[in-house]
Amino acid sequence: MLSASLVGSLIPGYGAYTASKAAVETLVKILAKELKGTGITANCVAPGPIATEIFFDGKTEEMVKKAIEQCPHGRLGETKDVAPVVGFLATDASEWINGQVIRVNGGYVYRWAATSVNPGVESLPLKDRVAIVTGSSRGIGRAIAIHLSQLGAKPVINYTSNSAQADIVAAEINSSASPDTTLRAVTVQADVSDPAQVKSLFDSAERAFDSPIHVLVNSAGVLDPKYPSIPNTSLEEFDRIFR
Repeated sequence: MLSASLVGSLIPGYGAYTASKAAVETLVKILAKELKGTGITANCVAPGPIATEIFFDGKTEEMVKKAIEQCPHGRLGETKDVAPVVGFLATDASEWINGQVIRVNGGYVYRWAATSVNPGVESLPLKDRVAIVTGSSRGIGRAIAIHLSQLGAKPVINYTSNSAQADIVAAEINSSASPDTTLRAVTVQADVSDPAQVKSLFDSAERAFDSPIHVLVNSAGVLDPKYPSIPNTSLEEFDRIFR
């Protein structure tokens, strides 16, 4: 699951969005315990400011500059900084990491000593595992889907409305596969705030690859680009962001 380093930095104007991510972090810790005995792990990756559409939307040049100044590395994060961490957590090498919130932010909230990720001697640690990545038609989700495919996974590119962007991601993944390889990526439309569509997403993914789902990465999120204060955030907007 994806959270955000806003849970640590508590910036005004992000009340509903930050609250929804704090809920995700708590949910992951409880879910890890409830999955006891299944061999399934649940972790949360919390990126700092990442140079994507959703980050730049509604921000002035001064706001972007301030975010850069607050990072010890003196730059915004990139999707390539986040995707390998998610890729590692999806491999068997991460088995002993469970119920954790990993802040991939270059020190934006506090300094996190990143190390090189070596998923083991196996060249394709996720070979033929089916991975659903929600919100993967662009931004961080896109980078994660592509990285998982490079680890051997078969990504399911989930999108809500922009099928063209999702098709481009799937085409990029499928074009890099060897000629004798079967389909590596598919696209599935689903609004993950709707339980019925979530079920349809899983059913479609299982039919496409004739396999159960092995990896789920929740990357989809909603952020109001007007950044209203909590009193100015309507109940309808709170509900839309949390769902």
